[in-house]
Amino acid sequence: MSNPLVSLIVLSISLINCSSAPDQDQVTDFSSPPVEFNHPPEVKNVNTSFNSDSTEITITFTGIDQESDPLDIELYQIFPNGEEALISENYLSGDIGSISSSDSPKKIHWNIKADPSYADYNEFRLKIVATDDFAKDISELIDLVNSSRIKNDIQNLQGVRHYSGNPTGLENTRKYIRDKFRDHNIEQSDQIFSNRGTNGINIIGSITGQKAENDYYIIDGHYDTIPSTPGADDNASGTAGMLEAMRVLSQFNFKKGIRFIGFDMEELGLIGSRYYARNISNGENILGMINFEMIGYTCKNEPECRDFVNADSSIYTIRSSFATEMSDTFLQIGRSYVPQLKITPVLDNGDPNFRRSDHAPFWDIGVDALFIADGANFRNPHYHQPTDKLITLDIDFATNIVKTAVGTIATMADFNHSGSSVSELIQIN
Repeated sequence: MSNPLVSLIVLSISLINCSSAPDQDQVTDFSSPPVEFNHPPEVKNVNTSFNSDSTEITITFTGIDQESDPLDIELYQIFPNGEEALISENYLSGDIGSISSSDSPKKIHWNIKADPSYADYNEFRLKIVATDDFAKDISELIDLVNSSRIKNDIQNLQGVRHYSGNPTGLENTRKYIRDKFRDHNIEQSDQIFSNRGTNGINIIGSITGQKAENDYYIIDGHYDTIPSTPGADDNASGTAGMLEAMRVLSQFNFKKGIRFIGFDMEELGLIGSRYYARNISNGENILGMINFEMIGYTCKNEPECRDFVNADSSIYTIRSSFATEMSDTFLQIGRSYVPQLKITPVLDNGDPNFRRSDHAPFWDIGVDALFIADGANFRNPHYHQPTDKLITLDIDFATNIVKTAVGTIATMADFNHSGSSVSELIQIN
């Protein structure tokens, strides 16, 4: 890359095996703040009818918001080829525009005779879209990321999480991740695989896209450690980042899907992520990936940092040599909405250190995977040590990384906080 600092990093970094180091004080108090969730509106019971001379269509429906927020109602015509067109409010009357949420029937009247944009098809459908006032733009969505929740998740996750070093701690962590998915109405599944005489488990939460049901972006963090570290940075920080991204994004709908994954056995050689990448289901199309690998440590003049470019407060984003969209979007979102986050982009040049985390198996199958890391053993003196604890981490730094990632995925997956429903086929004789 043209940036000389990035070139230096590319030539000299030995980045991350992003594999943790345990501490024997496994946390067992998995208390959490109350669940906060704002549900998108729902549109139900859509029916249509014509007046006597077929010059006007009446659409009845119910629009409900669980938080009782006001709703903004729009009406679309869906043509036989699947294309949609917004119908102008100039030719609509009744419950259009801003309305109150209730379960009582609403009515919209469309004067098709007066509407010059009305396309005279024999068949079409109508779609009603209801949007509330919750986080309508990307800045409001990013602001939902909560540093206290990230800190709480790291606190609850830190402790040895290893199949032989602390199987109880590992299982408690699995339960914690599953419970978080269920608390936020995320479809959850376990992907089980065998290694070293035991079962590893990739824990997967999914949001299905409204337009492209088989297209997904992935946000992940591995949740296991080595047997000698509590692994607060490696990688409770990445897992907590994934969970906070899930908490925020689970409150929205998307045209394309999102998967939130806790990978297992990363420390044993990326076993969980390799298994996932080699067993992608038929039809699943992974559009891109953000891999959180140690996102909590900033330097405070430690010896490890003094000769390491931007090691004090920068996050490194390592992209593949074949794809740029995820990296470019992350940089754009960071500069526009999280300017306090210093981002150092790095291009993979074949250095094996750039493959030391769960993005690497996805690079191997051509996925635009972005490796996000704080520098691991090249920055953090607590890497794979009993001292890798929450007290050593910079939570504001981690929060800004999660904000940027959330904005990136929300933009690329095309977020909305709307509900919709489509009428039956309307036929005109």
